[in-house]
Amino acid sequence: MKFRSKIDLWYHFVHVLLAALVLWLVIIFSSEGNVAAGVVALALFACEIYISLILGSVYYALEENALLVRRGPGRKLRIAYEDINSAEETRQVRLFSALSADALEVKYNTDGIEKAVVISPEKKREFLEKMEMKMGRVIDKDKGVTPSESDR
Repeated sequence: MKFRSKIDLWYHFVHVLLAALVLWLVIIFSSEGNVAAGVVALALFACEIYISLILGSVYYALEENALLVRRGPGRKLRIAYEDINSAEETRQVRLFSALSADALEVKYNTDGIEKAVVISPEKKREFLEKMEMKMGRVIDKDKGVTPSESDR
């Protein structure tokens, strides 16, 4: 099951502002033949395309045995359910994996080291419920992940 990332308004604001800036640079400086401004406009246009790719490609998938965090073009993180320790609400924004301050911090172990990733699924409650079903465990925000009734 796939969940899109919630996107805060400020990401859209930056996106529109950058597009307007590129357009302004092209209009103003192309009439003057300013090559340096053209290069700056081209660089900003490349940034605009990259932001568009990021906004459209961040999602979270609940696979059979793992949580897949897609963090933009070509960037993936796969976390086995058995490695997940907790999932707590947070207001942190981490560029590329969480596009909203209304987010979850998922803590997990990799090679004995605790790590964390911040994600922002649009339907946070539904995401947590479905992830708990896949894990076969309940996520208690005060105690981390606890075994389900059938595991006791």
